[in-house]
Amino acid sequence: MGAQAALITPDSVTATINVGETIKINKTITLDTSGASKVDIFFLADNTGSMGGVLTNVKSVAASLLASLNGVYADAAFGVGRYLGDPIESGETPTTAYQLQQAITTSTALTQTAINGWFASGGGDGPEANFYALHQVATEGALTPGTNRKGPVQSGDVTGWRSGTQPVVLWWGDVSSHNETITEAQTIAALQAAGVIVIGLNSTVNNAGIDGTYTGINVGGPGINVTDANQAEDIATATSGALINSFSSVPVGNIVTTIVDAIGDVVSTLDLIFATTASFPGLGVSFACTDPLGCTDVPGGASRTFEVTITGLAPGTYDFGVFARGVGAIERDVITVIGETPVPEPGSLALLGLGLAALGFAARRRTAR
Repeated sequence: MGAQAALITPDSVTATINVGETIKINKTITLDTSGASKVDIFFLADNTGSMGGVLTNVKSVAASLLASLNGVYADAAFGVGRYLGDPIESGETPTTAYQLQQAITTSTALTQTAINGWFASGGGDGPEANFYALHQVATEGALTPGTNRKGPVQSGDVTGWRSGTQPVVLWWGDVSSHNETITEAQTIAALQAAGVIVIGLNSTVNNAGIDGTYTGINVGGPGINVTDANQAEDIATATSGALINSFSSVPVGNIVTTIVDAIGDVVSTLDLIFATTASFPGLGVSFACTDPLGCTDVPGGASRTFEVTITGLAPGTYDFGVFARGVGAIERDVITVIGETPVPEPGSLALLGLGLAALGFAARRRTAR
C-alpha cells in the first residue's frame, strides 16, 4: 500500500531563465504515516574486557546509525542494554549478567547516552551471556526455562516493547555464548514467540566470534552435553534477521540497508518516481534523487530530497506541477524562458538530418529483432 504524500517543499518555484540556460531546484518530499508500522530497535552489546575496540567503534557511529534509522522509519523507538559473563559463571548474578540501560524510548538523546555508557571490563573466560541477554530482552526480563544446569533465573528488566511494533535487536559481540543457563534452541524459541528480528553484528569472520561454537558441560544433567555451533547465524536465520560479519569494516549505510531488508514488508513503502503534470517542447525537465537513503522503498512518514533540472529550449512561460507518481501532493513551478530560439546552421541541419536517419535505422533494426 502506497503512503500519500503530505507535502513537497518548496511548494512553488518561480524563475526566469534564458534560452539554453539550465537551473537546478532542490526539493523535499515527505510522505504521511498512513500504513506505516512502528519499529522498536534494541541495541545490545557484550561489555566484557575484550570488547574495548568494538565498543569504541560502535559509539563512534551510533549517532549516524540512529539518524539513519530515524530517517527510514517514521515511528521508530530505541532501547539499550549490555551483558557480561553468564549467570553460570562465578561472581555473576542474573541481574549483572544482563543489564537494561534504557527501556524503549523515542528519544535518540537518551539512546545515545545509554550507548555511551557501554564499557569494556571483566570476562576473560571466553563464552559470555549472549543467549541469556537475548532471552531477557525478548521476554521483558522473564524467567528462563529452568531445565538447564543453572535453573530458572531472570533479570526482571522490562524492555518496554510498544504494542503493535516490530521488535528488532541489533546484537554486537566477539565471542560465543554459554548454554548452561539457556540453550540456543530455547533462546530461539523465546525470540520467535516475541516476534523479534535479530541482526547480529559480529566482530570477526563467519564461524567465529558470536557465530562460534560452544559445548556446555552437564547441561540438563550429568553426562549430557550440548554443542551450539554457528550460534549467530542460527539465531539470525531463525528470526528472519541477518548476520553482518567483521562489521567494523562495513559502512553504516550498508548496515542500515541490511536492517531495512531484514525488516522487509513490516513497513509500507513506496518507490518515488517523479514527473510533471504537463510537458512542453520549449522546456526540458528531468529529475534525480539526491537523498543518501535513496528514493526506493520509502516508508510512510519519511522524507527524501530530489533535484529538478530545468533547461530553457524556447521562449515562453511554462506553468506546471511536480509530483511523485502514486502520491497526492503536487507543487507548482512557473518558469519563464526569455531570448531567441537558436537557428541551426545549414551544416548543422544536414548533420541533424543524418543523425535522425541513423536513429530511424537503429529504431527499425531494434523493432525487427
